Amino acid sequence: MNAEAALTLVPDEPQLYERLGRLLHLDGRTDEAVLALSRSLELGPQNPDLRAYLARLRPRAASLLDRFRRPTREVLASVRPV
Repeated sequence: MNAEAALTLVPDEPQLYERLGRLLHLDGRTDEAVLALSRSLELGPQNPDLRAYLARLRPRAASLLDRFRRPTREVLASVRPV
């Protein structure tokens, strides 16, 4: 059973969110990893190792978003009316 499936059975288990976050990070899905790890800390805030791991990931996620973010006017110009 994978972590996502396990979360449907036990949705408030911080260890499952931590496991999912670490797997997402290994898969290169940093922004999703940050979300899962943040949820893990909400449910179990007494995890200093996870807090440190997440602190290292957050700047990476932010820099990835900045690198791929396009100016608003460019996005709006690409939208075609239906």
